[in-house]
Parts: sequence; C-alpha cells; structure tokens
Amino acid sequence: AFQAFVARLGMVNSLAQTLIKITAPGVPDFYQGTEVWNFSLVDPDNRRPVDFASRISLLEGLRERIAMGNLVELARELVEQWMDGRIKLYTIHRALTYRRSAPDLFRAGEYVPLSTGGAYAEHVCAFARRQATTAVLTVVPRLVAGLTDNGARLPLGTEVWGDTRVLLPKDLPDGPYLNLFTGTEVRTRPVDAAVGLPVGDLLAEFPVALLDLTPSPAMADSGGTL
Repeated sequence: AFQAFVARLGMVNSLAQTLIKITAPGVPDFYQGTEVWNFSLVDPDNRRPVDFASRISLLEGLRERIAMGNLVELARELVEQWMDGRIKLYTIHRALTYRRSAPDLFRAGEYVPLSTGGAYAEHVCAFARRQATTAVLTVVPRLVAGLTDNGARLPLGTEVWGDTRVLLPKDLPDGPYLNLFTGTEVRTRPVDAAVGLPVGDLLAEFPVALLDLTPSPAMADSGGTL
C-alpha cells in the first residue's frame, strides 16, 4: 500500500522534471532507455540492452492516437494507465516535437520565470520561453505529497487546486493558450491588476502542461495534433 502512494508521487515528479528538462534553457539530455519508466539505480545497473522495438511500437501507437484527435481522451487514458510508461513517452514526444517545430524559440528565446498565486501557489513551478510574438508556457506541480494526501490522489482539477493560478506579466501575451498535451484551449482570467491562468484548468486531465500561444497549422488541426 505504501509503495503505491510513493510510485504515484514519483510518476508526477518524473513528468515534471522531464518537461522542465525539455523546455528550460539548455540542451535536454536523455539516457537511452529512459523514454519510459526505468527502475535502474546506477552504473552498471543502467547499462542493460535497451528494448528499442517495444519503444518504437509504443510510440507508433501514440502517434496513431494523436492523429485521430481527441487528445483529452488520450490524456485521461494515459493517466489511468500510467504504470505502462506511455505517459512519459507521450510527454517526451509531444514536448520534443514542439521544440523541433520552434528551434529559434528554444535556441535564443528569453526565459521568463512566472509568479503564482492562490491557496497552493507554492506547489506550482511555471516559466515561459518567449521570442518576439511567440511564447510557450511550462507549468508543473511540485511538492505533490503535501498536495495529494501523500499520494492518495493525483494533483488534477479544481478540486485539488482551488483558486491557484499562474500569473502572467504585462509584457507576456494573455493568450488564449493551447495545451499541447490535451488539445484544450485555456484563457486567462483577471486577477486583481494582473491576468492569470487557473492551474485547475491547466492540470485538469494531465499532470503537467505545455501551453502554446501561437499554434502552427501542423499543431492546430485535430485539437492540437503534433
């Protein structure tokens, strides 16, 4: 019973760290075989042969589902079946595909840390990458044990997040933003003298969010298909 709680918390932390690694300044580095869950410890335990065939098969299956659209349904399924590792592969695939579609943004774009507000502001890490009129937002949960009764539930939806929001500075466009993991559009709401994005909406169906301000045609069809 204890292991189940810890594993769920580890899953959320892994997705958060993975998305930050891909979208923060720098070059994301992946150890071969860690595209799905990997329970190795240290050298030489993590030098086992990688089953590339199974990973290719999983990725092809995800691509087929993405092409069909309805990313909300896919996101919910991946969350429900998170132990099979596809949720991590999906996060990597979507984020790296977006990164490849906007090379200048990640090569030379500005890093903008974002403030948070509301009841659980300390449980959110958020930042933007911005270049000219293009911007993408990364939003992930942190310290999730204290937010989820030590892993008894997932940090999803307004029931968990309440009035928690990500605050956007005045010089950052207020959207709308497209959630690349769920294909849903998120709009800002006025918060005192600023505008904010409700975290309960951003993390309604998926544990992390990557929000695109200016979807390209290739990403906008079928609800944000990449």
